[in-house]
Amino acid sequence: MIHFLFGLLFFPSVTFGLYDSEVFPYGFIFFFISAFWVKFHISDFSYVAYLLFSALLFTTLSNGTYILNTLWSLGAFLNSYLAFLSVYHLPESLIRRYRITALWIFGFILLFGIAQKFNFLASYDFFNFLIPKFSGSDLGLRGVTLLSNEPSRAGIFVSFCYLLFRTHILSNVSLLQRLFIDVLIIAYMVFFIESLQAVALIFGILSMIYFSKVGFRNSLFLLCILVSSSAIILMLTGPDGRVGLLINELSNLDSDEWLLYISNQSGHRMFSWYASYLYAFLNPLGALVGNWHLGSFEAAIASGFDLNQLSYYRLLSDQDVSFRGSGYLTNLALEGGIIGLVLFALSMSHFFRDANAKLFGLIFLFYLFFFGSPGDPVPFVVIALILRKFTSYRSD
Repeated sequence: MIHFLFGLLFFPSVTFGLYDSEVFPYGFIFFFISAFWVKFHISDFSYVAYLLFSALLFTTLSNGTYILNTLWSLGAFLNSYLAFLSVYHLPESLIRRYRITALWIFGFILLFGIAQKFNFLASYDFFNFLIPKFSGSDLGLRGVTLLSNEPSRAGIFVSFCYLLFRTHILSNVSLLQRLFIDVLIIAYMVFFIESLQAVALIFGILSMIYFSKVGFRNSLFLLCILVSSSAIILMLTGPDGRVGLLINELSNLDSDEWLLYISNQSGHRMFSWYASYLYAFLNPLGALVGNWHLGSFEAAIASGFDLNQLSYYRLLSDQDVSFRGSGYLTNLALEGGIIGLVLFALSMSHFFRDANAKLFGLIFLFYLFFFGSPGDPVPFVVIALILRKFTSYRSD
């Protein structure tokens, strides 16, 4: 049972149609089952206690009016965090087994994406049973979704699983071989996933790895090779994908117009980063867990930003300007405030004390700030598997 549940942690969008949500609470289930033989530390749960307090306070103040919103937000924050704790504290024998399992899942999903791209899965209703929003083919400009509900989440899955593959399989191969495989994974992102977020994430991860391993000058040279290779890939695959269209549009704009154009292309994402963190500093407790709807509206007003400059809000006209931010920490800043951010940082920091783990701490922080939704456990699980390579922790 525990082995099957671990595999499902990599497929949070597989809900079997049981309820209308983008993420199934596999992290919760895995945590409660593993708790029978895994020893946790009391310090791991100060952050959990704060989230429960915040959710209870909002429920009390709102007389339970928004109880579903509260449960959704609380479940999202805890689903990924509890999955991390559960996997990190597993016995070493299971850690070794689950690393291999994760790498097999990664290989299977890469092949699955190829089949999806070329419409080999369009007639299989079974996948629609697993994932109600599943698409058996690519989504035009948005690429394939793999076994998730959108290309950006698929890109996050590929990025972190590749990080695991690179850390555990490619650690002993030559730099040139690693560079070649890096180019291949970028090609996969550009041609199959076609998500701007996914390309930005994988470039960010690889950039940090190169700067850490080979120094500033050498890493710049290697990154130039990656960028040049990506440009060649775009020319070979055509400029019709989202990445190609973005580059084409930017080439026709003055450099001082790039930021506004990228902001518009990101929808509300870039604005949500600024507004949410500003709101956290202005309101140490945040809007309280579950109160994202009113909190994001207040954050938009407090930002002082003219929303009419963003096409996303011009389309909404006089409608609701509330938003869900992009990134675990962005959402936590809005709902949990600066206190939530500090407690999360304190709860996670001791897992990254080993010198070899600091690089992965930076990569994880980069993801938490800018990408994904709070409930997605995949990056948390992968980071836990990687960290156990650098720790003497044992629970056997």
